[in-house]
Amino acid sequence: MHKEALRLAGEPHIALPTSLADARRQKRRLGEGACYGAGTTLLRTQWEQRTRAVPRRLISLQAIPELSGIRRAEDGGIEIGAMTTLGLCRADPEVRSLSGLFVEAIGSVAAPAVRNLATLGGNVCSLTGDVVPALLALEAELTVDRRSGPVRVGLQRWLAEAAGRDGEDILCRIHLPPPCAEAGDDDAVSLSRYVKLGRRAAFTPSLVTVALAGRMRAEDGVILGVRIALGGGTALPQRLTAAERLLEGHTLDTRVVEQVGAAVRTHYTAATDRYADAGYRREAAANLVMAQLWSLIRR
Repeated sequence: MHKEALRLAGEPHIALPTSLADARRQKRRLGEGACYGAGTTLLRTQWEQRTRAVPRRLISLQAIPELSGIRRAEDGGIEIGAMTTLGLCRADPEVRSLSGLFVEAIGSVAAPAVRNLATLGGNVCSLTGDVVPALLALEAELTVDRRSGPVRVGLQRWLAEAAGRDGEDILCRIHLPPPCAEAGDDDAVSLSRYVKLGRRAAFTPSLVTVALAGRMRAEDGVILGVRIALGGGTALPQRLTAAERLLEGHTLDTRVVEQVGAAVRTHYTAATDRYADAGYRREAAANLVMAQLWSLIRR
């Protein structure tokens, strides 16, 4: 049974289910206008800015135990509950040992007080959260509870299907792959890089976010397992597979770096908003990616 829903005079109805089945029952009972909520830090910002209406019926997922916590997965990776806060993710020793890229991305989100409320699932479900490009570069997978049952789906596919979802999915867990998927051999140079370009140094939405993963073989400088993901503004984060193909199996030189920059300018689907236009974002993304590659050449 769910906890007694909170109902205050003149205030929205807040349901507190304690299981996924109960959350779905509440969604059916409360009707089409009801929505699921996690830490609600983004929702509160949207409400305050009047870019999204305050729902009269909110289903908080905070009391569902299976949606929280961090544990080692059978494949050596890590499973993170969607309701786990960004602050807990960043502080967890297992997470820190697995992926510096992921930890760095979390550190770019807002301020510590916000990260102690905001959840990883909420950042992912926003579709444009600053952590999403890092998760794309890490080839993260999601466990999603649907009306037909739980499914595991790659983050890249899940983003591509965003427009067709009906609001009934509940994100349960985020799976980070085992260390070998990012770091490679012990003597290889890690390509892990995360760069966020904002309008100021901190606590600001990103104009462009760049995440790189993979490795460079120590003996010959060949790039292997490279993934490049970009985000920023209202555009869906995306993998730059055209740029990845130019790097995979090759060594870095001036020609390759310039080709990668050109591929980013051509294939990155940036968005225009009141802060920056798409052309600026494409150029900035290309320059940021190229700068990270140049830093590897100079090693």
